[in-house]
Amino acid sequence: SSLETITVPRLVTELPALAFAGLTNLRNVRFAEDSKLTTFGKFTFQGCSSLETISIPASVELPTFAFAGLYNLKTIEFAEGSQLTEIGFGAFIGCVKVTSLQIPAGVEKLAALAFAGLTNLRNVSFAEDSKLTTFGTFMFKGCSSLETITVPRLVTELPALAFAGLTN
Repeated sequence: SSLETITVPRLVTELPALAFAGLTNLRNVRFAEDSKLTTFGKFTFQGCSSLETISIPASVELPTFAFAGLYNLKTIEFAEGSQLTEIGFGAFIGCVKVTSLQIPAGVEKLAALAFAGLTNLRNVSFAEDSKLTTFGTFMFKGCSSLETITVPRLVTELPALAFAGLTN
């Protein structure tokens, strides 16, 4: 398909699994400012190899493998006022061009492998009033360029392998 831009209308509440799978020319996904979207399905953007930026609406939860394998994805933005409480298993696994992440304040859990394989990820920051309590196993596995991360104050335990494979 030659489709490069998709605008998701305000009243759409769910994008099912594989909704945009295989749209190799898709570069831009836009959401209405007052989007009612609450759910991305698994592998929603699988094979969208040209997608470079995603702005996640405030009302969305991120399930397993939501953006997995998008090797050209460079920028992950979370809308101001994000209601996100969990970033699902492998949600961004293999998004190798991402260099920095700002995790929204309301996120309480980062699931296993959430950001594994982000080989160019250098900085991870959390909102000052972060509610994060749980880091998943292998969460940053293979993030070999990671230089800076400050663990939020509510996190009381780090899994033994949360940072497996870090060389810096």
